[in-house]
Amino acid sequence: MLNPCDDDPADLDERIGVLTRRVIELERQNRELRVLALHDPLTGLPNRRLLADRLRLAMARAQRSGHRLAVCCLDLDGFKAVNDRHGHAAGDSLLVAVARRLEQVLRAGETVARVGGDEFVLLLELEATHEQGASSVATVDAVLSRVQASVAAPLGAGETLLQVTASVGHVLYPCLCGMTGTAATAADVDGDTLLQLADRAMYDSRRARADRLRRASGAGTSRTLMRRGGACAQGGEPVGAGWIGPCDGGLDTASAASAASASRSPP
Repeated sequence: MLNPCDDDPADLDERIGVLTRRVIELERQNRELRVLALHDPLTGLPNRRLLADRLRLAMARAQRSGHRLAVCCLDLDGFKAVNDRHGHAAGDSLLVAVARRLEQVLRAGETVARVGGDEFVLLLELEATHEQGASSVATVDAVLSRVQASVAAPLGAGETLLQVTASVGHVLYPCLCGMTGTAATAADVDGDTLLQLADRAMYDSRRARADRLRRASGAGTSRTLMRRGGACAQGGEPVGAGWIGPCDGGLDTASAASAASASRSPP
């Protein structure tokens, strides 16, 4: 215990300095631990835990303001081949490069998170308009076109040129209005359901692209085709690469639950 009456002032100053440095170091370590708990250690992007918090807040803002939220799932196509052929160090470099590219495409305040090996999630907050359905889809398509072009750009790693493409699926939230059948409000759809719907739309996109590439190969062309899947939060109907539905319609919780339960079906 420090006693100013008994200790030499110089010795007291030294002890205070030691304690101050210890407190500062503990604060620094606590900050680093908080960052590690909420961010992917390789890319520095938000992890699942931080994504869940940001998604919850974004959903609340969408309900209050009336704007649309696009939840997008992205997987890298060809990443396993990069790892197998060039090693995990090259794969890690590619993941870091993709992370930086995705950050550059998105606007300030929007979120890109890494949730798995080559899996990313994007949260896009769209401005409210009079014709939300068409304008929201057009805006998301424009952003995801830039995302796919950015991901597909070759990356130089020494004398090696690495390249992957991206499969993307998205869901728009909220889609509110009365519907026949079991209808409810946006509060009945949670963040996990939105992620599952977007994930399934992404797999639909990947399957549709594979089908088209097979048909193109049979026709004697090797042109690369990219597809994106989209969904309305109430589930919609499966069409082509993803789902479509009345984005100005209500949330059919039964449809959403059924669609979410089919998520992650094998491609």
